[in-house]
Amino acid sequence: LAAATVASITSRRWRPIGFVGIWFFFLLAPSSSFVPIHTEIAAERRIYLALAAVFVAVAAGVATLYEHRLAGTNAHSVRRTVTVLLVMVVLTLTVLATRRSAQYRSLEVRWRDAVRVTPLNGRAYDNLASALLRDEPARIAEADSVLQLGTSRDSTFMPAYYRRATIAASRNDLPLAESLLVKALDLEPGYAPAVDRLGRVLLATGRPREAAHYFSMVAATQLSAEAFTR
Repeated sequence: LAAATVASITSRRWRPIGFVGIWFFFLLAPSSSFVPIHTEIAAERRIYLALAAVFVAVAAGVATLYEHRLAGTNAHSVRRTVTVLLVMVVLTLTVLATRRSAQYRSLEVRWRDAVRVTPLNGRAYDNLASALLRDEPARIAEADSVLQLGTSRDSTFMPAYYRRATIAASRNDLPLAESLLVKALDLEPGYAPAVDRLGRVLLATGRPREAAHYFSMVAATQLSAEAFTR
């Protein structure tokens, strides 16, 4: 698309198409390139405004086709055909948009769909587990099963290990919590919540000297009374 945009903008005949392409990339750029958000590798809302350029190109293409290619045949028949096609497209897009919007009414539905379409995405499993934990009452066992599956599919997604460790600690399964936190810190050394929780797990298992090491790491990065009174 970028190459086509550059080629079009340098051609007198296709310059309007090039302008639309530049419009698309300029609208998309602030949220995808100039200001990267590392915690969101993909967010469909970023494309919404940039799609205006696509809609303009499609509308202009239909109008041009009608005026220069089809108008000389049977104007009434062509107009009716184009109208029917546009109505069908609008209805199809309306149904698809409605179905997609319905997923946003439920965190669980949304993230189950994400797991379905991206079964190797650790973030999808972690967010599904988060949705299950937000239920009333929290579906802890199911969330833990989702996280186990998620870490088996994507062993590099640190937050899933931390969330599993939190569940293990709440069940008083401290050895499992410790191993999960160690794994989380292997993936992201210095992650403060994991460092702090590992210190508390070590303290709860009667290892204050080891716990003090991790608490001192927290205090070095978080200048708060709570961090120093661990």
